[in-house]
Amino acid sequence: MIAQKEVGALVREFNDDEYANAAATISRLIDDPEQTRSCAREVAERLFDLRGPGIERYARLYEALLN
Repeated sequence: MIAQKEVGALVREFNDDEYANAAATISRLIDDPEQTRSCAREVAERLFDLRGPGIERYARLYEALLN
């Protein structure tokens, strides 16, 4: 989710290339803070808003944890 929606960076393997890719991604995000903020908010609202599909995701998560 973080990498796909371009609201953060992940280091998938512990090597120099992955660290460099993550640093470049973070640099791009820092260069345009308004766009980064807007994208992050949009992703959070779409995925976790309790007034929409987010509530269903939370319910499934809690159900899975309890079983």
